[in-house]
Amino acid sequence: PAASALASRVLSDQLQRWHSLTALDVRGRLALDDEVLSGALAGILGGCRELRRLSVSVPIRRLGAHCQRLSHLELAHLELGGAACDAVLAEVRAMTGLMVLKLRSCGLTDGERLAGLLPLLPRLSHLDLSRNALGPRGATLLAVGLARCSKLEAL
Repeated sequence: PAASALASRVLSDQLQRWHSLTALDVRGRLALDDEVLSGALAGILGGCRELRRLSVSVPIRRLGAHCQRLSHLELAHLELGGAACDAVLAEVRAMTGLMVLKLRSCGLTDGERLAGLLPLLPRLSHLDLSRNALGPRGATLLAVGLARCSKLEAL
């Protein structure tokens, strides 16, 4: 834990020096636990005023306030069941400028939760939910939310 916290601080300190960073991809296996990496991302995003694209493979927490300017968010290969799904969708809810949202292979099964989120993302034009097991009921519930996405071009 102490080594992970130190690595997190070093990563955050280094990336905050890149104020003009526009894209950040931290997908894949990292030697940091999810909580430490999520905390580091919050610090990084606070200093990167130009960041528009973020790709991560850890659940995001405490990022919403720093992510309002994001236009692209990719979360991949997460297990977002139950409370984890609620926490991540609460973060995404604050990202009203999102145009592209990719939630590939996230273990999503509840279309109703996603349907409630979609009207809060007025600029959303691309939504990727591939490799999730929404099922017929989830897809039906999601369709209700999609009907209110006037700018959606790709699903």
